[in-house]
Amino acid sequence: RVVLYAVMSSLSNIVPIVLWLCALAVSSNAEGSPKIQAFNFSPDLSLSDTTMITCAIKSGSQGPHDLSWLKDGLPIMNQERVTVTRQSDTLSTLTLRNLRPEDFGNYTCVAANAQGSDQYSTTLIIPAAPVWSAEPSDAEAIQGKNLYLPCGAVGYPKPNVVWKIQLGNREFVPLHPVGRQRILDNGTLVVAAVETQDAGVYRCEVSNGIEPSLGKTVTVSVHVPPAIAKGSTEVSVKRGDIAKIACDVTGELPLVVTWEKDDSPLIPSTERYETHEEVTPTGVQSVLVIHNTVKKDASQYVCIAKNDYGKTRDVFRLAVLEPPESPTNVAVTERGSRHVQMKWSQSSKSVTRYLVRYWKKSGKGSVLQEREVDGLRPSLTVTKLHPGTEYTAVVLAENSVGFGEPSDPVHFTTTSEEPGAPPMNVKCEALDTKTIKVIWEAPPADKLNGELRGYSVSYRLEGTPFSHETVNRNAKQKVFTGLQAASVYTFSVKAFNDVDSGPASEEVSCTTLNGDPPAVPSLRVTGITSSSVSLNWNTLQSPASPVIQYLVQYGTDEEDKADLHIPGNKDTVTLRD
Repeated sequence: RVVLYAVMSSLSNIVPIVLWLCALAVSSNAEGSPKIQAFNFSPDLSLSDTTMITCAIKSGSQGPHDLSWLKDGLPIMNQERVTVTRQSDTLSTLTLRNLRPEDFGNYTCVAANAQGSDQYSTTLIIPAAPVWSAEPSDAEAIQGKNLYLPCGAVGYPKPNVVWKIQLGNREFVPLHPVGRQRILDNGTLVVAAVETQDAGVYRCEVSNGIEPSLGKTVTVSVHVPPAIAKGSTEVSVKRGDIAKIACDVTGELPLVVTWEKDDSPLIPSTERYETHEEVTPTGVQSVLVIHNTVKKDASQYVCIAKNDYGKTRDVFRLAVLEPPESPTNVAVTERGSRHVQMKWSQSSKSVTRYLVRYWKKSGKGSVLQEREVDGLRPSLTVTKLHPGTEYTAVVLAENSVGFGEPSDPVHFTTTSEEPGAPPMNVKCEALDTKTIKVIWEAPPADKLNGELRGYSVSYRLEGTPFSHETVNRNAKQKVFTGLQAASVYTFSVKAFNDVDSGPASEEVSCTTLNGDPPAVPSLRVTGITSSSVSLNWNTLQSPASPVIQYLVQYGTDEEDKADLHIPGNKDTVTLRD
């Protein structure tokens, strides 16, 4: 390796230039193969000079020869400043005009013939101050995008690139890339995902120890593309109410906001659609207003925002809420005497609760009852029912709008239990010496606990066991005949249904007559005046049971009558006004 020093004069400055020349020869040893004569660049070259080197094959080589040039291992082609001239079969000249730093490198001549090949290399390096290869310039960045600020220079030694940033109005301070900032090997400053605080004044300085150094100050502006504030995109409205969908857009003005529905531009020109825009500190707010909402308004609405630096969109979903549909498949799946299990099909996911209404199908005291059920549980056990009773039930669903229509009614009857109360007002009456009539009233309806099938009347002569007689459900009395005269008989009554008999009534006792009752008197009118009526009667009497007294009932109608008691030895009376 040969090191040469040269001194050149440039105006009043004396600038030392070091020319490094490296030569390397590679050849084959075959006899008759070409041998290249050593060559080197001139040691006193400067930038902008023109230089040439000649590749010559020594004598003794057999032609024809192939001569070619390489720079840094790549073939050299004729260009505006680079020319390869072939003077003869053994001679080739490479000319470089207006030398530049990019011309620095390793130059090789390759010679070859049929017997072998040879090559020889030399290096061109001229110490030089930096020269811009990528000069920085003012840049306009877009928020969120990457910013590339080029700063490249060539020279020898290799220039060093330093980036600085101005803090406020103060001097520049070195920029130490961290986080989103980095400097590439070629000097380019990269700022990833630019933010507004990245705007400012930057300076790139390039030096390699040889003056003059380079420096360039640039201004970076950051523009803000539109962005839609992230919030709830689910909007709900009750059918018939006004829906408002707000799209809050940030970004650099002017901002243009439009709306789409079902992939088509939404032009708010109808009576039901309109938009309102308001400038905010960070952008604009566009509100889409839909009046008198109907079911078909439930759809996706797209807010589209754009400015000179970008475009964005967001999707809003409008739900038009209606009362839920009626529950379906309402059924009683289990029955007891005092409870039933009900189930139904869920109306929709929006149901918040169900309301089960039920009432007795007929009869007095049929009061509407209600039970609430959670919207996630479409079933209910209805309790505190009455045995053997027919009921009607409906189910309603409710959401945030209100109640929907009731379901189809379902009818059910609870299973029966034995009656829960005895017949009421049980009485007995001796009709004659051998006959007693027993009368009663049915138990309270709410104590029957099923369909009444009849009554069991128990009776006994004092001192003997009870006997039993059954009568149908419509009977309210029982006449016992063939009894003993002047004897005490005891009676009680039970009601029964399909399950069993209920409790017995309190016992009542009657004594058969000692004799037969008198016959019906034969009555006739014997005299009438304007203010009186005279009556006469006669009666067939039995010596064993004489008449004690007569009872005369009189009046103008059934509801206005009086009683008059007449001794048994009388057979006439005059009634006066």
